[in-house]
Amino acid sequence: MRKPSRCIKIFISWSRSGFDSLFSALFFETNEIKVLVTLYLKAIMQLTKNTILITGGASGIGLEFVRQLTALNNTILITGRDQSKLENAKKMFPKIHTFQSDVSDPKAIIALFDRVTKEFPELNILINNAGIMKSINLHEANDDLIELTKEIDINLYGPIRMT
Repeated sequence: MRKPSRCIKIFISWSRSGFDSLFSALFFETNEIKVLVTLYLKAIMQLTKNTILITGGASGIGLEFVRQLTALNNTILITGRDQSKLENAKKMFPKIHTFQSDVSDPKAIIALFDRVTKEFPELNILINNAGIMKSINLHEANDDLIELTKEIDINLYGPIRMT
């Protein structure tokens, strides 16, 4: 049996129904990601005429969410730390709205909330997609506590703070 190429966690929540979901899966190929995103979205959501905020929406699975949800007549807002990735996503999908923000920074989350709720009061779905996976050797001496905890700050605390 092959080892999976990556582990993906998708956190999804939205305000109207109060629904929260944590979905974890192991994937071997990117085509499986596309199929899973399609099946997952069809199974749990009304897929049209929503205003959706996708964290980490400028690449990977987030960008696939953008592709599929844009095609279904939704208003899409994406966040990310890398402005150049946000600009590239905007070129691919001109109707989306981009916001540079970091889910590991509580002040950035507050600023994002203030801006997005003013500009898009109809926002009704949040897809907490932003995440990283670091390879850390815990047997090596490493005094950089910030680097050791960055994955937890983004993958765990980010969705908690965003929700």
